[in-house]
Amino acid sequence: MTSSAIVNRYASALVDVVVSSSAGIDAVVAVRQLKTFNAAIRSSPDFRIVLASPAVSIARKRLVIRRVAEALGLERIILNFLLVLTDHRRAGR
Repeated sequence: MTSSAIVNRYASALVDVVVSSSAGIDAVVAVRQLKTFNAAIRSSPDFRIVLASPAVSIARKRLVIRRVAEALGLERIILNFLLVLTDHRRAGR
């Protein structure tokens, strides 16, 4: 599967979840929160290294992402999406 196909698959899944009536988050808020998380990654070389490094365990990456998400006030649904990306080794690319 190509890189763009993978991105589209994850993006489509997130959209499906966010637009469902039980999501509890507005699509605009979801996009804003993803942009905020991306800005945190871009502003911290150490954060980028942690997410990209195969030497850092997934458990450690999940812990770091949880702490950053909490500090940024991200909704649970966005946090869960970020954790899925991490679990599937899609974070930090």
